[in-house]
Amino acid sequence: MPQVTEAWGVAYLQVLVVLFVFSFGMPALAFQLAVPEDVRGAARHLTRSALLMSLVVAFVLVLLAAAFIWLLHPCTTALPRSGALLAGLTVSASFLIALVFWWTSSVRLFRAAGVRTLKKRVWKIFRNKGIVDEDGVDCLAALGSRSQPGYEKGLVLDALEELANGVQSDAAYTGAELGPLTRALSTVLVADDRSGPSKEGNYISAARTLIGVLSASSSQGLRSVSDRNSAAASLRRLATSAARAQLDSAALIALEGASDNPSLLSDIGIAALESERHLVSAAALAKLQAVAAVKTPISSDTVAPHILGFVARLWVTRPSTKRLADTFLKRNEDRFFPSLVSEIESAREYHYVNLNYAIAEALESLLAGLEGTDCDE
Repeated sequence: MPQVTEAWGVAYLQVLVVLFVFSFGMPALAFQLAVPEDVRGAARHLTRSALLMSLVVAFVLVLLAAAFIWLLHPCTTALPRSGALLAGLTVSASFLIALVFWWTSSVRLFRAAGVRTLKKRVWKIFRNKGIVDEDGVDCLAALGSRSQPGYEKGLVLDALEELANGVQSDAAYTGAELGPLTRALSTVLVADDRSGPSKEGNYISAARTLIGVLSASSSQGLRSVSDRNSAAASLRRLATSAARAQLDSAALIALEGASDNPSLLSDIGIAALESERHLVSAAALAKLQAVAAVKTPISSDTVAPHILGFVARLWVTRPSTKRLADTFLKRNEDRFFPSLVSEIESAREYHYVNLNYAIAEALESLLAGLEGTDCDE
């Protein structure tokens, strides 16, 4: 092989630099220009498994560049036909490999493909280690919270539902693994204040998933109640957000899942009352009436602070809701032990201690109103 001169060495180096800049710089530029911002935020998770492929592609391109240099170096005689053909194929192969690399890297950054990649990653880690990957779930939640209501958010919610169902059906499930998933279900929706025609459908889907987690956690006799508590907290956050956003159907579905949870029923009812969604607040009161019928006698160590807190908020809001509260108290007065007044006093202290000052002040007003009525009589 003839000696490579300085001029040809510089030319070879320029060819290598152009080849690598073009092969690896163009995907980065296309990524910035074409990929949505929320998907770019998740890219560090979506492209980790592509790192090995990037190294392989770089190694192959180096080999092809070396072959390109070896074939086209200055020689004393013209290249034979076969050599010229091989040189052309080598150059073409370099760009074809670069194109394949661009496609396999960018397709992973499409929203649906990204959600599938994250879901597979979370599931794989759970199968191998028995834990839910919080980093992957948080990335799904961030991706979902920045997506448009409807189809885009639905992709993430469906993935979270599939993961929750898969984890709960696994033999290793103990009842303490789903915290990141249940929190993510509410984060996807509550962290985004954008509206859309399909927003309520997203809320309904997330609420049903959380209700399913609650139901399964309650019926399986698991060692831990962590997932049940986490699902209840997420359902509370989701339902109160739905009530404030005037998404009545979603709030009503959440009420169905909270039928045996007076604290959750009260919070949903108060959120609906503050947003003047009186259908939802009346439904919450009806559910609490059913709880009162089952929990008799009602005392401060069970459900009284939550029932009376919501009733007090009804009592102070407006004349029509005060009428609802009066009817409830008249119908259930004998259910409170040792007495209705003592339970209101206990509920007032409970809410003061827990910093629920608006409820505590409503209970103070209710108590004053009842004592004033007694004096008049």
